[in-house]
Amino acid sequence: MGELFSDIKVGFNVGINYDFNFIDFLRSLATARNLTILLGVILIIVLSIAISRRKEVANISKIKMIILSALFISLNIVLTRFLSVQTPVIRLGFGAIPIFLSGMILGVKHTVLIAIISNLLGATVFATSGMPFFPGFTLNAALIGLMAGVLLYETKEKQYSDMKFFLVLICLQTIIMGVITMLMTPIWLTAMLGQELAWHVFWARVILNLGVVAIEVPLILVIRKAIRPLLNKYIYEEG
Repeated sequence: MGELFSDIKVGFNVGINYDFNFIDFLRSLATARNLTILLGVILIIVLSIAISRRKEVANISKIKMIILSALFISLNIVLTRFLSVQTPVIRLGFGAIPIFLSGMILGVKHTVLIAIISNLLGATVFATSGMPFFPGFTLNAALIGLMAGVLLYETKEKQYSDMKFFLVLICLQTIIMGVITMLMTPIWLTAMLGQELAWHVFWARVILNLGVVAIEVPLILVIRKAIRPLLNKYIYEEG
C-alpha cells in the first residue's frame, strides 16, 4: 500500500501566481484539532436529523424489523468483506445496496444503526483487507445510512413513482460521491496513513466508484421493483 502514496504535489495556478494545492488542503484538514471539529459538527447534524424524524416503522412489527435489520447487516458484511474485489487503490463491491434497501424500508434511525454495526463488525470481527480499524470510516457509513434513510424511505401508503425514485437515488449517489468519496475518505486516509494521497490515486478512486455506481443504480431499481409486492403483502402491517 505504501507505494501508492507519494510526495507528489499537485497545484493549480489560479489567477496571478496563486497556487492552490488540494492535497495540502486535505492534509491540513487531517490534523487532530480539525478532525475533532469536523467529527463533532457532523455528529451533531446526524443526531439532530435522526432525532427529529417521526416514527418511521410503525407499520412494521418489531420482530419483522429485527429480522430485516439482521438481514441487512449480514448482507452488508458479506458483500463488502467477502464478495468484493480489492484493487490496489480501492475495494470494489456492492455493500451499499443493503444500506439503501434498509433506508427505503426501515427509515433513517434504524438504517444509521445498521450501517454503524455493519462497519464495526466488518472492520473488527470480519476484517479481510489488513487495514486497521479507523473511526472515520464508521462515520462515513453512518452518514450514508442517514442519507439513505432520509431520501429513500417509503411506506405502504406513500411510495415514489419509479422515475422519482430513480432521480432521488441519483441525487443520493451524487451526494455520497461529493461528500464521502471525494472529501471525507481522502481525509481519513491521509490521517490514518500519515502520508499524502497521490493525485492519480485520488482520481482512480473516483473513477472506479463511478463504475460501481453505474452498476449499483439499476440493480437497486430492479430489486425495489421485485420486492415491492412482497413488502406490501408480508412486511407492512395494516393501519
